[in-house]
Amino acid sequence: TYSYMIVRSGKGAWTAGNCMYILTMSFIYTAYIWLISTLVMFPYIDWQIKWGKIWGTLAATDAPERYGLQFSVQNGLKRSYEPSVALAHSLLAEWSCAAFLGECAYLFNKLTNKPVGTWLGAGFVFWDITIYNLLDMDWIKYSPLSLAMISNMINSRFGITLGYSLSFMAFGVAIMGALSYAHEKVMK
Repeated sequence: TYSYMIVRSGKGAWTAGNCMYILTMSFIYTAYIWLISTLVMFPYIDWQIKWGKIWGTLAATDAPERYGLQFSVQNGLKRSYEPSVALAHSLLAEWSCAAFLGECAYLFNKLTNKPVGTWLGAGFVFWDITIYNLLDMDWIKYSPLSLAMISNMINSRFGITLGYSLSFMAFGVAIMGALSYAHEKVMK
């Protein structure tokens, strides 16, 4: 049925549909992660519009290091954002990163007819690790994974804002979508 649908819709429309599918599934994936984590924690959630005691303690003390927690909370996050705004910014940045990586995988898999795009997506993870361990931190402006972290947006040294992060991702998604579409038109 795949061949029949391509013949009926055309390769350009099929490619545009796949790009929109990636955007939609990235959104659903991000929403699903938020929903499941909220449902798991639902009995323990105290719905209020300010930061809770636990987040305040984690941000203001060295408790994460002392108790071996795998994450830390920056005090600047608590000062810079209300919880609902932090959540919205974080989800938006995560969605844009997932869409960026999905479009990247789609384009390069399509260009090579091999899983090169998938490996390139994994390469972005290693790029992020390389930046944090070997390079100057100014390089995080060019890492999709770092741009999706709200903690990097509160550190003015990096010059990363939500607007910059979303612009970077949207530009990348648009370019990769256009290249995927152009590839189909050229291959005709």
